[in-house]
Amino acid sequence: CIRQAVASNKNNLYPEIIIDLANDSAAIVRCAIARNIKSHDFTLAALSSEKNNLYTFEGILNKLINDNETVRCAVAQNPNALESFLDKLANDNSKKVRQAVAKNFNSSSKILENLKNDDSFIVSYAVANNPNASLNTLKELSNSVHDNIAIKAKLNLAEKQKLIQRASNENTSPAALDELAKSRSKIVRQYVASNPNTPIKTLEILSKEFPEEIAANPVFALLVLENPLNPFVKLSLARSTTTSEETLVKLYHSHRQYKIKESCKILIAIANNSRASEEFRKQL
Repeated sequence: CIRQAVASNKNNLYPEIIIDLANDSAAIVRCAIARNIKSHDFTLAALSSEKNNLYTFEGILNKLINDNETVRCAVAQNPNALESFLDKLANDNSKKVRQAVAKNFNSSSKILENLKNDDSFIVSYAVANNPNASLNTLKELSNSVHDNIAIKAKLNLAEKQKLIQRASNENTSPAALDELAKSRSKIVRQYVASNPNTPIKTLEILSKEFPEEIAANPVFALLVLENPLNPFVKLSLARSTTTSEETLVKLYHSHRQYKIKESCKILIAIANNSRASEEFRKQL
């Protein structure tokens, strides 16, 4: 069906189309949009003063996680699903939904820890196989009474420890760190973001996910001194909670009149920065 094909499209969709498809009478269409919806589909809507809750990424997800089991599974499979929604789905009555959460590489180590002793074998096995399971979670599952879970957890644990060691080692080559930045494991990517030997281009890619690690990386301090007007430097400062409000205000005033992509990203980052006071947020 045409509507299913549109909903399955990996490219960006207009918010109005997403809302229409999320309310489609056919569950197969709602499933397709649940799997593919992305937060940046709503970037412009997020800047609109006329937005309502449904006209947001969160609003659509909130609707879909209260749909039938098949649609809820589709949301749990979405690689862009927010942690708050995955956390809610981790407590779903359906083991299939919980399994989908346990398989999702976007599930946090905390969510996976809560699922490790699930009543369903398929859920615990999925946790043992998830690269974002913490070392403690994997160690515990390595002693599972189920051989398949124990073996999978041991293999995952050994691989993860090896990758963490390489990602945290300052003697690891820039090329190797660039490859490690593509790891499915969040903690491995986090160590790469903190490593001063990581290439600048790689740090730029990791900056949205790990703004605090980027800001604390010794290399970043040098970048600020060398070229404070560098777009990567400004965006990283806008994202980091270690940035002073004075600096955030300066960034805001230097970009509020421009509608280019770079300025929009900086303004959104400032608006989402918890360091900004309530009084300052009102200006945004």
